[in-house]
Amino acid sequence: MPVSRYEGRFTPDDGPDGGRAAAPSGAAMAPVGGGGSAPCCDPGVVGRTRHMLADLLHAVCPAGRDSDPSLQERFDAALLVTSELVTNACRHAGGPDHVGMLVEDGVLTVTVHDTSEQRPCPRYEDERGEAGGFGLSLVEALADEWGVSGVERGRGKTVYAVMRLS
Repeated sequence: MPVSRYEGRFTPDDGPDGGRAAAPSGAAMAPVGGGGSAPCCDPGVVGRTRHMLADLLHAVCPAGRDSDPSLQERFDAALLVTSELVTNACRHAGGPDHVGMLVEDGVLTVTVHDTSEQRPCPRYEDERGEAGGFGLSLVEALADEWGVSGVERGRGKTVYAVMRLS
């Protein structure tokens, strides 16, 4: 990949109109909405996050995904993993307070911070009954690494996923 480092971060307070903005480094940025203990009432948060990541991946490797089908598959997997992390923050924690994305040396790291102290827990096939709930199983299958960090009383947690793009 021709560019080794791009970073994009956004919070609910970035931008007065909820629009998109370009970071000085060329990384994509966008506000997310939601956050806190209120329900995630912004249905566009996952879509905006996906667009931000697509912009970031395109900035890092503008022509590669069109000429390399396996790179396109990795980009698609990265979009799915990111969508699942943000959706989980919306469904179980009132929405993300902060989403960070970093591509460095061909490795994407996505972080989603929320105010809940509850750790995410993947469900598996034998736990049927309730609709949904298998997103973390997808994250587990597609990401090279994922986990939870910074669980502190009253300060929430950060869920992260790491994926090799090259």
